[in-house]
Amino acid sequence: MLSKPGNWEKYYHGDDQERRLLRTYSYSDRVRYYWADPEIDAAAQKLISNLTDFSISENLLSRYMPEQYWQFRRGLVDASPMSLVQSKVREVIGVYAAACKA
Repeated sequence: MLSKPGNWEKYYHGDDQERRLLRTYSYSDRVRYYWADPEIDAAAQKLISNLTDFSISENLLSRYMPEQYWQFRRGLVDASPMSLVQSKVREVIGVYAAACKA
């Protein structure tokens, strides 16, 4: 984000510390500006590849991805990184879809 501030700087106000917090904990929709960047895509693919080499423990899954944990327990998803990511994306899209119906 620091190398491409044009995507966010007009939305984040305050001193350096406040802007750092906003960059770190801002709404997730800001990521849409970066997914098409080849460097970001390569890093995401490398992350998925690296995670594929490890088994994600159920206790970590339950702590950080509770909905996916229960889907895993019910056999609806496997514990592969891509399966978990896709499930999480569907979960977030579901929140937006529900808001559109309101």
